[in-house]
Amino acid sequence: MDDFTAVFEKTFHVQKTWARAGTLTRVFAEMAEEAYGAYLREMKNRIPEPCDGYSVERVEQDELMTKLGINSIVFTAMALEAGIFELAAINLGDATATDDLDKLDLNSKWSVIPQLVCGRGLVKTGPALNNLSTLIKARNQLVHYKSKPFPGYQPDPESPSGWTEQSMMEVEKSLKEIEADSTKFASYVQASFPTLVLVSLELEALIGNTGPLPGFNKKNMGSNTSRSSLLSNLIGDCRAKHRKYHGTP
Repeated sequence: MDDFTAVFEKTFHVQKTWARAGTLTRVFAEMAEEAYGAYLREMKNRIPEPCDGYSVERVEQDELMTKLGINSIVFTAMALEAGIFELAAINLGDATATDDLDKLDLNSKWSVIPQLVCGRGLVKTGPALNNLSTLIKARNQLVHYKSKPFPGYQPDPESPSGWTEQSMMEVEKSLKEIEADSTKFASYVQASFPTLVLVSLELEALIGNTGPLPGFNKKNMGSNTSRSSLLSNLIGDCRAKHRKYHGTP
């Protein structure tokens, strides 16, 4: 721990140890990591999309990846929501965390609470808060999800196929929108569990520990023999991104 962090800990009384009942932060984090790891495996073993025709295996894999992606997004958000509440409760007291800070949105909580705890906040333009903004957008869209009507069959007596030209154009437009939504969803998934890693790394650099969040620094993450090479590489990439942005060795 550097002298600068030590001064802040002494001035702002950053807690290094605590005891709380009913915490689920790390459970949510583990569920997010498990879902994201499985998503990465499916991405690596992607079933080729057929040039024409229909692939049952590809459709089933798409459905599985959608479920895994949703789980990764939702449980990452839940871990960060629970984690920031506990960070505030541990260092500022439960009354302050519940009565004064709990009404803030998740992005504001991660901007304000570390500042109150140690006098410095997460960098507003840094990779952690940038990813968090994307994660929150994804989580909100899932929570308030609304389906769209798909253009249906419109009989046309003069058309041998039974489809009007207008209805076929609407179907083509709808398919393009679905494809765009699929691409956007994939980008949201890419910003799910990695957000937890980036926030944890920056929080540790800021206050000297990860608070209630799991640690992803090489020195404190311990040995996780069940973690796949895909996940280990992803966490390594997040550490490299954190070091590059903050100019640390």
